Amino acid sequence: MRRGSRHGSRARLPGLLAAGLFALSAGPGCGEPEPPILAPVEGDVYRIRLFGLEVEKPGDWYFLPHSSLKQDTDARIEEDLAAMWERLHRPSLVPLVGMGPKPGEEDPRASPVFGVHAVPLRPGDKSDLIFHFLNAPPEAVLATRSGKHAHQPGFQVLEEARPLELAGQPAAVMRLTYRLGGEEGPEVALEELSWFFRRGKVFVYLIGTGPAPLPPEVVERFERIAHSIRLDS
Repeated sequence: MRRGSRHGSRARLPGLLAAGLFALSAGPGCGEPEPPILAPVEGDVYRIRLFGLEVEKPGDWYFLPHSSLKQDTDARIEEDLAAMWERLHRPSLVPLVGMGPKPGEEDPRASPVFGVHAVPLRPGDKSDLIFHFLNAPPEAVLATRSGKHAHQPGFQVLEEARPLELAGQPAAVMRLTYRLGGEEGPEVALEELSWFFRRGKVFVYLIGTGPAPLPPEVVERFERIAHSIRLDS
């Protein structure tokens, strides 16, 4: 059903969870999708040790170097997950891991990009907002996050948030569109396909953004990436 309506860094509102819920970017980059840059990463599977999950990219795509997760940080697993998360580069706005195709001639802001975001609950966060999102259905959490884009021109929900299962977890998926403008050039129409699930007290968002309307082959790739997610036991 179609319905008309569209970072913040580490502000406490009232903690890391709120930063992640209301400051996730329009796409998987820092505010606007960045031009894909080829990264020296071998293999198609990236294991995010910090959060105990792995994701697989398409064989002809690349892991992007503007991700916030650095190998040295990821290797130093500590008991205080929230403190580690804060040491990442703009973790509310930049994906832990991003991926996309080889750069082409098109506007880089409209190049398909897929990112994995994870937001841990800070110990001691006990606000009504936190309690609500820990207990709300995944589709309600994802629908709330989409409101962050309501100010963007051309914002429209293409597919309402609906429940499904990812990596054995209750999850949700939704689809929306909006236009992005700015100093980089004229407005460009984008479409976003996003997923959400909880793993304990960690909120995981998967966000794929590309040119509107998304070509069927890009939708298929986004879906394949989302369903490649595996969790440590």
